Amino acid sequence: MKRLTPAVSILLIIALCIATRLPAMLSPKMLLDPDECVVALMAKHMWQGKEFPLFFWGQQYGFSLIEELFILPFYTVMGVSAIAVKSAMLLLFILGVVYLYKALGRINKAGNYVPFVLTLLFVTVPAWAEWSMKARGGYLTAFTLSSVLLYRLLKKEGNSWQGWIMNGLLLALIYESMILWFPGMLLFCIYFLLQQKNITKAAGFILTTAFVLTGFHFYTQTLSNFHIPEAYSAPKDWPGHFTRVPAVLYHSLHGNYFFFDLKPASPIQSFTAYAYCVLILVVIIMSLAAAKNNRLLLLTVMILLSAIIVSILPPDMHFRYLLPVMGYFLVALQLLLNEIRMRTVYYGVAGILIITGIISVIQFKDYSYTVVTESSMKKAVDYMLQRHIYYTFCNDAYVAWQLNFYANEKVICREQPYGGRYLPYHQKIDAALDSGQPTALVGLSDDYFGLNVHGQIYFDYIYVMENMPKSELSKNFGFSYK
Repeated sequence: MKRLTPAVSILLIIALCIATRLPAMLSPKMLLDPDECVVALMAKHMWQGKEFPLFFWGQQYGFSLIEELFILPFYTVMGVSAIAVKSAMLLLFILGVVYLYKALGRINKAGNYVPFVLTLLFVTVPAWAEWSMKARGGYLTAFTLSSVLLYRLLKKEGNSWQGWIMNGLLLALIYESMILWFPGMLLFCIYFLLQQKNITKAAGFILTTAFVLTGFHFYTQTLSNFHIPEAYSAPKDWPGHFTRVPAVLYHSLHGNYFFFDLKPASPIQSFTAYAYCVLILVVIIMSLAAAKNNRLLLLTVMILLSAIIVSILPPDMHFRYLLPVMGYFLVALQLLLNEIRMRTVYYGVAGILIITGIISVIQFKDYSYTVVTESSMKKAVDYMLQRHIYYTFCNDAYVAWQLNFYANEKVICREQPYGGRYLPYHQKIDAALDSGQPTALVGLSDDYFGLNVHGQIYFDYIYVMENMPKSELSKNFGFSYK
């Protein structure tokens, strides 16, 4: 049998990434979530030359520039649309996957096909079915830059003194994008620096990382701080938080969740997630036994364990916080397979998981996190445009940002707290209300009523109430003003 070349392997990996995501991307249930709409609008403003946002609106964290830059050419070709945003994020994901494959190839001693098969496992794990196309202000950026950094650490060019300056820049950008990937990548950097015992390289790396992080710190102090991340302290209920770790890992791996809200997983998605839970446990145990003379394997297993254990810190179960787990797991598995010979078992298990994974990812075409659809959103927008309503209030923050994007800002919407994520919207909407221009309150109902006697017009689950008085918006719906 002719050997599978790296070029052919990469083409097959790209083809599988696209083929498994197309059903969800083209599904009528596909709807950008609120955070995706924020990034999509940031990219739109950059595309129009209005502004150049570096961080997620309303936050002093969440480096989003790279995601915005990836979206720009798709807007140029496809117009401002959800499919353009999803396509751009899939391209960013594919870039990270290709570098993960190349990084695994640098440490592979277990057989020509092992890095290729391991990468197929990553592509088809349901944990990344939705996240591979999400513009969520840093998650995909952190994953892709981590793959690039790991590849550089394992490559000669990345270990020159100039290379370590670039490594420092990449590590700082990972930190600013999504801190979940930072500790593991920092430990990999320290490991390879200690191996080289070169003060010049270490100094270049440390100074670059510190300089970039300091610059970002002072820059972010000038930004709005509408959303402040929760600071986690040691949990009071240690036993309870530890015992929930398997559940958090399982739910993270099947991928059917929206923030804290769990959605039903299909039987094959559940099987795939449970199988990965067992396999991760087996690999950790076997790696600890085999890592006696392999420090990199031991370090990787420690990083993998820490990436899982981080789920004990938040008071609630944040399933997305375990997204880095799969990447570290595959690096550990590659290093383990270098040490042991289990070719038949490995290919058999991997083959089953790839098949169930492909089915699981394709099943995300039926995934939905809300009763709202793009169709209902556009019906509400068309109604308001016909009524010359361009400024709206929304008591559902999720719907507010989706309305802003799907209305293409022909209708703009503000949340309840004054300022929100994007102050210019609030200023324009409040000015319209004060000047007597037509406005409306928009919200989300759990029921379909059609035309309501109180003047509410329903578009499936979205209601529109015209010209609510300012006092009532404040008293009954919690809107605040400057």
